Amino acid sequence: MIWEDYLNSQWYDWRGSGASEDRLERPAWRSQFLTEHALVDPGPPSPEELQAMRTLRGSLRELTSRISDSVRVEEAPPLSDTDFACLNSSLVSSPYTKRLSFGNGALSLVEIPSESGWQGIMAKIAASYADSLAHGELERFRICDNPDCRWIYYDTTRNRSKRYCDDKCCGNLMKVRRFRERAKTASTTSRRKKDEK
Repeated sequence: MIWEDYLNSQWYDWRGSGASEDRLERPAWRSQFLTEHALVDPGPPSPEELQAMRTLRGSLRELTSRISDSVRVEEAPPLSDTDFACLNSSLVSSPYTKRLSFGNGALSLVEIPSESGWQGIMAKIAASYADSLAHGELERFRICDNPDCRWIYYDTTRNRSKRYCDDKCCGNLMKVRRFRERAKTASTTSRRKKDEK
């Protein structure tokens, strides 16, 4: 989903080095993002547009964190008036028109923002996120259980049991960390018992 890719443009090193990167600043990342989601490249964002993009991303990441936390403790989803205002201001800024086109041997219907540029792209991202809120299941909004990763995803598994963004990377890393912690605890306990004798 477009909103997942956008929110994860704030990247954190899942291995625990503490490194992070704002990929919105990288032209190559923006180009790949736009191509992947069939969006017209409006050129480099102005400093004001880049700040607006960061603000939207930060608001949606924070909302996703609250949703994920509330689902774990079975509380009502914590959508505030501020959350609705943030999403609705992005949504209202750019209505869409639809265009039918033919390419690669097939017909396609695409939505085109009447507002061009990064404002229109942010409206499409906000619409995608709002659609997931309205038509999806809130318990599927997740943040990777690896505390170093912070990757946001929509859990599409049948039983909503996905804990990590990637079982091979973060899942295996966390298994190793738990194994080492258990081994350390067992070693400490064993030493204490020997000392007591």
